Amino acid sequence: ARNALAAYLSPLGRGLFHKLFIMSGGLTTAATKQSEEKADDILTELLIKTGIASTQDEARVWISTQSADKISDFLYRQNAFHFVEIIRETGLQMAAFPHLIEDGTVIPIGGFDNLNNRDHPSLPIILGSTASEFSEFTLGDTHFFSLVQKEELAGNMEEKKLYEAAVQYGSDLYAEFNVEQTTEIFLTAIPEMPIYAYRFAWGLRDGVIDPYIRFLIGAPHGADIP
Repeated sequence: ARNALAAYLSPLGRGLFHKLFIMSGGLTTAATKQSEEKADDILTELLIKTGIASTQDEARVWISTQSADKISDFLYRQNAFHFVEIIRETGLQMAAFPHLIEDGTVIPIGGFDNLNNRDHPSLPIILGSTASEFSEFTLGDTHFFSLVQKEELAGNMEEKKLYEAAVQYGSDLYAEFNVEQTTEIFLTAIPEMPIYAYRFAWGLRDGVIDPYIRFLIGAPHGADIP
């Protein structure tokens, strides 16, 4: 979803779209400085892991004395698993792994603030969220997942209420950030833009799925994708 929004924002995407269908899309981009710092952190750990440097200071000296081609060659020769070990789970968090970088070519400097320049086309947009969007993330939490594995959640009213609260507030936050805020920003910048929003709740209807599965999952993130 964010890639679709970024493609719409990009000067390189002009004329390529006549409508947008966005699911769970937030208006986030990463500054070049933040991205370069994260890249340097990853490169530093790789240099230590491969034995080229023994300390962070040595790694930074190596980085500062190498050409871009030499650094590129070093990175291409690394085992992909090393990157996984270093980057680890990011959860699409900008601090953990900056993405959609404002490089000034693909993504303009300033990110989605550029919508206020009013030179982007007015296109029909559909965007939405699911009614229990946060359920799969709540279920994936080590505390709750352990209770489910041990079959200790269903009969524990206190933990069930805590689980329900986590799903409710997490899903509300998801909808506010990805749908309501996005809609508000677009309509402020391009008032004539036709925007259609939805909330998918199929998994929450009585009789559709098992009641306990409905409690755990309901209409989770991605359930609105055919």
